[in-house]
Amino acid sequence: MAHVRIENVHKIYPPDTVAVQNANIEALDKEFLALVGPSGCGKSTLLRMIAGLESVTEGDIYIDERRVTHVLPKDRNIAMVFQNYALYPHMTVYKNMAFGLKMRKTPKREIERRVKNAAEILGIEELLNRRPQHLSGGERQRAALGRAIVRDPKVFLFDEPLSNLDAQLRAQMRAELKKLHARLEATMIYVTHDQTEAMTMGDRIIVLKEGAIQQIATPLHLYVQPKNRFVAQFIGNPPMNLIEGRMATREQRRVFEAPGMELDLPRPLWPALQAAPDGEIVLGVRPEHVRIDPEFTQTRPTARISAVVEVVEPLGSETLAYLNAEGSVFIAKMPPTSLPRVNERLEAAFEPEQIHFFNAASGESFTA
Repeated sequence: MAHVRIENVHKIYPPDTVAVQNANIEALDKEFLALVGPSGCGKSTLLRMIAGLESVTEGDIYIDERRVTHVLPKDRNIAMVFQNYALYPHMTVYKNMAFGLKMRKTPKREIERRVKNAAEILGIEELLNRRPQHLSGGERQRAALGRAIVRDPKVFLFDEPLSNLDAQLRAQMRAELKKLHARLEATMIYVTHDQTEAMTMGDRIIVLKEGAIQQIATPLHLYVQPKNRFVAQFIGNPPMNLIEGRMATREQRRVFEAPGMELDLPRPLWPALQAAPDGEIVLGVRPEHVRIDPEFTQTRPTARISAVVEVVEPLGSETLAYLNAEGSVFIAKMPPTSLPRVNERLEAAFEPEQIHFFNAASGESFTA
């Protein structure tokens, strides 16, 4: 297959709208690279520049060390799968899959071989004579994938291909795409606004915000060591709790203060906080690291937080409790058997080794 390198790429729409700024990315050979971020962050623009469907304002794009910045899309040897499938409605699935090869004057027998092979991989052999209007959403998506596979491209590009499917079918298609990636041993770059898709599918993930790359890392690294406040809240469902407060030094102790809480910070955290002056700071903790079980909270008298339960969400596999400590609001994730009552007052504590701290002004992490 191939690797893709993007060097110092900018995209500016007239007069001065910055869509992508200073992007430096490398998709490794056979890697599944996911681009994730909120709507308007530049991820689809970046993908379209790789495909050649958008021009590059500054910088360069390479596919297998070949500079393709100004090469026409048809000459880049890539295949793109779109959000709306982009199937020709008057053609059968077979003809849709064969169309690109036919335009390239591929021999008829070779077209037939490639289409049948792709249909077998995707399990759509019985759909080849149907037209798109007679297919379900999942079947249309497979047909669009088949059209990409038959081209035998160096790179597959996916632009939110599952966003039109219902939740159950999306989960099924995520698994199918991962299997397809393993079978084809292909380089794939996948754009999505759904962080669950990115986390479950990507070998590495690129998080974007307002056209700028925030962090590039494996899913686990992003989750455990977010580089900044934006990544911390964007990755994870429910997102990381962020509590605004103040850092203070008292009698050789480091203390975090916020409405309803005063936490003595364990000594192992101190080295990471050397750069954090006394003053405004943001504490971050994942919901699963907020504990309300007495066996845990009673062993931490200096870290206990008295809070009132505002909302309880039983989700079957787990329970979420929304807690309020005199204005400091945070979520606790607990086993499904734990069902605290609304308006109940209870004691909570944070697992100290799982606490993060972020600069209140820049949002950068002190503990990543």
